[in-house]
Amino acid sequence: MAVIRSRYNPLAARIISVVIGAIIAVLLLHILFVLLGANVDNPLVVFISGLAGWFGWLFTDLFTVGNAQLSVLLNYGLAIVVYAAIGAGLRTLFRSA
Repeated sequence: MAVIRSRYNPLAARIISVVIGAIIAVLLLHILFVLLGANVDNPLVVFISGLAGWFGWLFTDLFTVGNAQLSVLLNYGLAIVVYAAIGAGLRTLFRSA
């Protein structure tokens, strides 16, 4: 009898979805806080900004435009797109038979 190996692992796919979703949510919150002019001394804003800086370190100042808000939108928006693509690829890998 042949043994069939499968990469199908719904638990791993679900964990990847939750982790990537949380990272994307942090990056989105940071973009919203910057665009809406949130109080930079607020502990929640400081915490989210720190997390977003950690997750988006590779994309910080990738695009330097004259407007700081547009720069944050472009840089962290690109980070969101890259994280979403990586998450989709990993989910597909673990859901394929």
